[in-house]
Amino acid sequence: MPGEDCYPDGDDPDAVGFAATQLSPRTDDDDAWIFAMFDRPADLTVRAYDVAGTVIAEAAVEPRWKRIGGSEECGGPHHADVEVTL
Repeated sequence: MPGEDCYPDGDDPDAVGFAATQLSPRTDDDDAWIFAMFDRPADLTVRAYDVAGTVIAEAAVEPRWKRIGGSEECGGPHHADVEVTL
């Protein structure tokens, strides 16, 4: 079966991917929200919800990651600013 050497149980490669993850933000004094994650995805979908759970803003973004620590050889923490206007 195609993919069985690369994917567990021979799953279809198109079906294997990242699941949506709800992140817990913290806020700063500038009406901004800060999210911490353990990866540097090439693209993100950011959604803002109202108190009823309705999406009030959505943006597909390609963060421009910048290393803010560590080294080029070993990597380190990165930072990217993403803006969604409500």
